Amino acid sequence: MSGRAKAWCVAGMAAVAMTAAQSGPLFAQSFVASPGQKQDIDLDSGDGNYSQWQHKDLRSLSAMKARIKVLRLGRDATYGPYFTVRVTAGGGYYGLRLQPASGASPPLTLKAYYREPQKPDIDVLTFKRTLALDEPVDVELFWKAGKLSVRVADEKGDIQLPKPVSAVGISSTTGEIEAEITIGNMR
Repeated sequence: MSGRAKAWCVAGMAAVAMTAAQSGPLFAQSFVASPGQKQDIDLDSGDGNYSQWQHKDLRSLSAMKARIKVLRLGRDATYGPYFTVRVTAGGGYYGLRLQPASGASPPLTLKAYYREPQKPDIDVLTFKRTLALDEPVDVELFWKAGKLSVRVADEKGDIQLPKPVSAVGISSTTGEIEAEITIGNMR
């Protein structure tokens, strides 16, 4: 094999190794919680009502881990059950949306989505994982260099961000969600 062919072979093997490494653990980096950045949230929104929790003082933080559980689905003619775990960037919301697959009964579908101001949600990815009531699921949001990675269990989706992340939050409409949230960094 010539020197040039050997170089291409080595480069090709390195590319395969990088792809294999990326298909292993979704966030090969480790999460480091920031001191004082753990919150236990319970948003119990009455039928037809909206509740949110938001954390705006992010400084240099770049990740949020949450263990979430939907406890109740309400009923309303206008506003069906709808929950988000998200970041705010440039006035829009980007992250994970949970809502019943049909009507107001489980299972809940989980979708990576974004919503720009005054526009409807745009679904980026529907996760294979569904969720029953009272079933916990681990979610991670990690943002860097204009991209948000959303992980649910062992699935991951990426969303482009128009501006830097200015807040993280969760929301609930016509239902109840509990979340154990920790904010920190990926290292």
